[in-house]
Amino acid sequence: MDKKRKEMKEEFLKLTPLQRIRKLNTVFNHMIALKAKTRGVSEYEIYRRYLEARK
Repeated sequence: MDKKRKEMKEEFLKLTPLQRIRKLNTVFNHMIALKAKTRGVSEYEIYRRYLEARK
């Protein structure tokens, strides 16, 4: 597990800053979609709750 994590970290660090932002944005969007699907609400609702919690 640690070996795989180290490999993934090295792979991530090889990306340009823009590629890192895009990768993390993709992960974030997938997390929102998964939460919305499991809770039976829209992705917008999950995103709105996330923004409210950060105020």
